[in-house]
Amino acid sequence: NWGMSLTADVIMYYCFGFKYLMYMLVSSLLGSGLHPIAGHFITAALGRLDQCTTVLKEMEAMNVRPDLITWATLINIHGKKQRIEEMIVLFDRMHEDNYLPDRTIWNSIIEALSNADNPDQAVKYFERMRSSNVLPDIMTWTHLFRMRAKRGQISEMKNLYYSMLLSGIKPDPPIWILMLKACRIRGDLIQAREMHQLIRSQHWRPDLVTYHNILRMYIECQAPEEAMAILKEMPEREEGWKMVLPALPLSTALSIVHQLVQSGEFRASLGVSLLQGMQGASVSEVHQLEKILQKSNQRWNGPLQEHIMLLYAQLGAPDKALSILRQYPHPYRDEHPHPHAARIQMYLLQQDIDGALSYFKECITKPGLRHSHLWSAALNACLSQQQYTDEALSIVDSLATFGVPVNGSCLTAIVKILSSVGQLDRAQEMIVQSRSQTPEMWIAFIDACHKYNQVDRILQLEDHILRDNPSLALHQALAQAYSASHPSHAQRMHA
Repeated sequence: NWGMSLTADVIMYYCFGFKYLMYMLVSSLLGSGLHPIAGHFITAALGRLDQCTTVLKEMEAMNVRPDLITWATLINIHGKKQRIEEMIVLFDRMHEDNYLPDRTIWNSIIEALSNADNPDQAVKYFERMRSSNVLPDIMTWTHLFRMRAKRGQISEMKNLYYSMLLSGIKPDPPIWILMLKACRIRGDLIQAREMHQLIRSQHWRPDLVTYHNILRMYIECQAPEEAMAILKEMPEREEGWKMVLPALPLSTALSIVHQLVQSGEFRASLGVSLLQGMQGASVSEVHQLEKILQKSNQRWNGPLQEHIMLLYAQLGAPDKALSILRQYPHPYRDEHPHPHAARIQMYLLQQDIDGALSYFKECITKPGLRHSHLWSAALNACLSQQQYTDEALSIVDSLATFGVPVNGSCLTAIVKILSSVGQLDRAQEMIVQSRSQTPEMWIAFIDACHKYNQVDRILQLEDHILRDNPSLALHQALAQAYSASHPSHAQRMHA
């Protein structure tokens, strides 16, 4: 670090002179906390509400009058924490101090009210913002659109759209995507067509993300034919096919896959997407897809084979599933875990847990097959029945023995196992240290903390839990955990 810093300083001095070098050094020191303003920014960035409140009390005790930056920081962090009442009180106190809110503060207020699903208050403060001669920017409008999109309020969004145009601001892609989302939520095909026509009327060619949202809108409005027409306009179609193929009638989808194979456009990921949507297919239809895939160069792709094997197993055709495993080239069988993980899952589908664990132990004797996919499949097999807890813990310990890197699905299974037996410290350590945290693993941990009366542990971790995984399911799990011992926190989660 010293070497990098000194090198950067030498380059700065050589290229720009002493003045600019000193400017950079002094600003770094100020940003590290030497100046009072820096403390506001650092505290807000870390999201420490308790520290913000403490700093404000210290300022009041020292008769230091908060400035606009202080008020902006406090309002912003209370808004992000969904402390709406406290945020409004701070806003009113700022007015009493004769500070006029700038656009950033107004946006913080409107964003917080929108996220709290309080449309009347959000609109009220939006009108107050305009009456204060502060012009809303694109972010202000986006917060209002997001609030309406969550409720599927298409007509209100159209009114917002025209008001925004009259104010001289043109919609950007995120606003179009929110309008498309509202149509998806409503499932109204007529409104969906009108919205699509509105986008076309702007003479604006959608980017790829907007195209994908248009496809999703038509698919969820039960109009796959119109989605197909949009797909033909797109410059890149692979992700689009993944959305459209599962929504089409199976015979049509199989015909399209055949055409894509012949044209060379077929990719293994398209086959996986189609297979995931074929849960209600017959054995003959799965066999038909298998024959089509034989003509492509993707035949021996691991995930493709895995999904076909599992489909055959679910449809009561284990012989066909095992025949696919035998068709793998011999070196591939010994070096790739996918087909073997699928076979463990086949045992699980047949409720043969002993068979699954026996096959797992046989596989991990081969160094080439020691992959987290196998551990994930074996742990999921143990999770299906409570009496296999001891075997599951020994499988978890064997990961360290063999030095196998853990992927996201395997870590989720490990957390579920450890949480179920009350090893909360170990589960927490594994989640926090992981780079692939998912809502599912946190929910398993939260449920275990609730079960073992360790809700205070969740309270300490709440900011960390919601920082990267702000999902509805997580908020519901937290609300359920808080309901008995911390009802006020449960109400905050529901809000």
